[in-house]
Amino acid sequence: MDDGALAILARAARDFVRDWRTLAGIEVFVVLVSLVVVTSMRQALLRVLVSRSGNAALTDVDIALFFFTTKSGLPALLLLVAASLGITIFGQACLMTVGIARARGGCVRVRDAVAHGVTRANSILRLTLALFVRVLVLLVPFVAVIGATYWLLLREHDINYYLHARPPVFVVVCTIVAVLVLLLTIVLVRKLSSWLLILPLVVFERMRAWPAFAESARRMSGHRLQAVAVLALWGALTLVVSLATSAAIKLLGRGGAGLRRHDGGVAGSCRCDRHSLGVVFAGGEHLLHIVVRVDSREPFSRDRSRCAAFAANSVSQRARG
Repeated sequence: MDDGALAILARAARDFVRDWRTLAGIEVFVVLVSLVVVTSMRQALLRVLVSRSGNAALTDVDIALFFFTTKSGLPALLLLVAASLGITIFGQACLMTVGIARARGGCVRVRDAVAHGVTRANSILRLTLALFVRVLVLLVPFVAVIGATYWLLLREHDINYYLHARPPVFVVVCTIVAVLVLLLTIVLVRKLSSWLLILPLVVFERMRAWPAFAESARRMSGHRLQAVAVLALWGALTLVVSLATSAAIKLLGRGGAGLRRHDGGVAGSCRCDRHSLGVVFAGGEHLLHIVVRVDSREPFSRDRSRCAAFAANSVSQRARG
């Protein structure tokens, strides 16, 4: 990537503006799929918890204890996380199809991008499992040390006692946990930034899941800091716009207080508008890193870019037909 982070961000933003309707449509589709699949799984788990506890309502502590202290809780949590991750990766694959097609002079509709994602669903599923396992392997040592620290130093009293009294041992444990979380964050950022290309490699270059990690790390060598900077800038921009939108909606809600007394449509409309804007910017965030990589000539080498070109052109032909 020869350009600076701001130049790449500006170019990606222009591409996003051109395709925002398609990106928003894909993001809405992914949100609906997530609601159907993930929300259904959550509701089923809550029903199981309620039936096991015998109580009409559950606290956050009850839910946490189920997930982390029961034989069926941890597998259920892992399944829920894996399902959410798979749906997110599938959505990114669809959004990347839009970016690839645009970079090669084509255009796609929502249904064409989704159809292309479906054709690569098996590969996306294998990639999801591989990514999930790799991240889990990175997390386990840190979680184990944090759990051991809690068990050795804070097991004498209930957690509410330590939160209220804050004895010196509690401060020591908090310091240890903060250092471990910082180290974990550094490890995750380094690894994930080197894996930014695994999805386009699998979806467009038809590479197998496990070799894609090493190939992505090779192609990202020397570009990770700039990629992280671009994504951080885009995330900050998204956060600023989200906060500004929230403030505007609150002002609109106060101004429409009189209308709410006559009908309840103002609040619902505000929530809908806020969600729609959030969907658009989420779609842009998902699209950004593939636009960054397509715009640079190095990562998609000439001999391997033919698969990406074929995929994008075939989708573009269906869209124009």
